[in-house]
Order: sequence, then C-alpha cells, then structure tokens
Amino acid sequence: MAESLKALFTELLRPCPPRDALLRGRRQLEDALNQQPDSTVGPSLEWSIDLSEAEHLKAPNLQLQFIQGLGAVWLSGLGQPALATGIVEGILFQLYCRSLDQDELIGMKPPNYFHDQPIRSSTFQLVLTLLTLRHYPQSFLPEILGVTLAACSLTGLRMPLPKDARELALEALNEARSQDWDEHRIGRGTALYQCLMRNIAADLKDPLPLLSHHDAFAEVIRKKARGAKGYHAHIRLEGKSLDEWFDEASIDPEKLMTALASSRFVEATCPNRSKLIQAMDFGGPMFGVFDDNERTRAKSWIEDPSDISRGPDPRPPATAVETSVIPPLAPKPSPSGLRELFHQLIHSENPAESPEESRRLIRRIHR
Repeated sequence: MAESLKALFTELLRPCPPRDALLRGRRQLEDALNQQPDSTVGPSLEWSIDLSEAEHLKAPNLQLQFIQGLGAVWLSGLGQPALATGIVEGILFQLYCRSLDQDELIGMKPPNYFHDQPIRSSTFQLVLTLLTLRHYPQSFLPEILGVTLAACSLTGLRMPLPKDARELALEALNEARSQDWDEHRIGRGTALYQCLMRNIAADLKDPLPLLSHHDAFAEVIRKKARGAKGYHAHIRLEGKSLDEWFDEASIDPEKLMTALASSRFVEATCPNRSKLIQAMDFGGPMFGVFDDNERTRAKSWIEDPSDISRGPDPRPPATAVETSVIPPLAPKPSPSGLRELFHQLIHSENPAESPEESRRLIRRIHR
C-alpha cells in the first residue's frame, strides 16, 4: 500500500498528471470525505494535535517536514481564469500568494526530495489529499475552504502560512455563508484535514521500526538491482558478472551481499577506502545513482552489519483507502468552433478535462 501511495504522489506532484492518476486521486478523496461525519463549521475553530508522547521526535521531524514543505499547495489551483471573479476564491488565492513569502519555507527540502525517505502511509494520505484538491479547485471548492480553515486554526504546530491566514480564512467563510454555500461540505473538509493530521500524530507516538544495517542495505540493493542490470557485465564477482548477480538480487540480495562482503570491493576496517563506496561517492562511476541516505547505509553495512538504523515503515496505513481506478469521465462533445473551444478550455480544471481539439489546434499551429 505504501508503494502505491508513493507512486500516486509522484504523479500528482507533476503540474500535468496523467489522467488515470487524477481519477485515482479523486476517487480516494471522495471516499475519504464520505467517511467524515456530517457536520458544519462550529464557532470555535482552534484545535491541536497531541505530540506529548512522541518523545523520540527530533526537530525537524521528517514526517512534519514533508507536510510543511508543501506549503498551502491545495490552494495553488485557484488562480484559474474560471475562478477569477469569485470573491471567496480571490481571498483564498490571496492567502496562497502570501504564503509563498514565509521564512519557514527558506531551506526546506522540495517535495520530491522525500520520495525515497521513510515516509509513513498516514503522511502520504494527507499529502495526496492536498495534491488532489490542487487539481480539482472547481469541483471541491467548499472542501478546500474547509481544509484551509483547519490548517489555519491548528495550534502547537507552525505551518508555513501568513500571520493573517486565519483572518483571511474566516473572511472567506463569512463570504461563503453570505452566498449560501453548503456548510456541510465545508465542515467535511475541515473534519478530513483534522482526521488525517491526528492519524499522523498517533503514528508519531510510535518510533519507526529499526532495521539492522544489513537489512537496510539489502533494501537498497533490492531497489536498485533491476535498473542496474545491463551496465555491469564486465565486472566479475566469484566467476559471475554483476549483471547475473542482479538477476536474483532484485528479489533476494543475500547471496550478492555475502559475495561482496568477502570481495576486493569491500574493506571492513576502512569503509571509505572500499572500492564499492568510492564508486558511489563523488567522482565515482556510480555517483548520482545513490542518494546520501543510501550511501550511508552501504558504509554502515560494511562497518557493522548487525547494528541498527531507521528503516522504512512496513505497517499498513491507519485507514484503508480504495485505490481502484474509477470509470473514465464521459467525453465532452467536440467544440464546434474556436469560441466553444475557448469556453471549454477556460472551464477545464485539470488536464483530464482538456478537450482533445486543443491539442490538435496546437499541433496545426506548430506545423
């Protein structure tokens, strides 16, 4: 489940995700919203998450850093022309623009940095919700307002939002009420954000399981072996080429690790002098293939395979989420002329809704 969530995250992070990824994200979002209680936004908005028992937390914590690094991403789609005349939409987009100038964002890692980090399933659930809302700003506008209210009213955890974020969110809420928006949908958006953040807080009370350096490096080999095949036929280890070793290492890396441990590529007394590490470090033929965390795992395995380190979270998510692809949306009728094509493009909220005629028009112009 964690791997499927990670794959969907990678696709939704793109400005123009594939159509099937957008539909999967929408289905998951709809299911999650339907699980929330039918309620409205109450008079008291302040709420908090309890991290008092998370004694193992280090500052900054990886899970929270991942969420904070996304900023107010769920509001980034509100700059569409179709939403330009709405007062609520304008207030929320103003909040988003101001959030881009926060000191908290300086030095934060970009979202794709966390792709190979031990991110928990509960964290991915929240991040996927925010990314999906980004791509459906028209369909889920009341829920976006609810999520914004919850994010701006969270106490005890500083999110990269402007100081007047809560005032702007309340202004948007009052305007939505004057326009008779569905407050139950707004309330569900608020409840969903609170639920997902509390799931993360509950997860943080339990430290990530510890792996031995041996098992941690085995995960690295298992992940890299398939892509490495075809580039190492000239390197021999115990009479076999590395390409032959990689055939089975993607499933079971134990035999390859045993052979490496007693080979000329590894120096247990000085890991940094090992040919394996030198090949992975700056200037080596494999530099850039392995990130800092993976190189550290390799060195730690050479130095002391039995010691322990943080590993990926193997537990299932707190809440199971349906990941089946929903049936494709009914295709819109082809526009009869440029005026109708213009109208469809203005009101398409993501690439899945863009008419095919627009692509044909661009190709004709280019030709």
